[in-house]
Amino acid sequence: MINCQNCGYEIEFFSDEITRICPQCKAVAYRERMPSCIDWCKSAKECMGEKIYNKYSRDRKISVKKG
Repeated sequence: MINCQNCGYEIEFFSDEITRICPQCKAVAYRERMPSCIDWCKSAKECMGEKIYNKYSRDRKISVKKG
């Protein structure tokens, strides 16, 4: 669980998520990114599926820019 950086509401993040929309204030909430197999595994795109892999990669770039 991560507190929304805008309003403090407690938000549940799943392991493949870096960002979530806060259900209370609708702001984009970020969690600290922990290293994941998707970062180093050559089969990550096949294993996670292209849609999830691409979303994770896009969110990772946004998180790095904000951090």
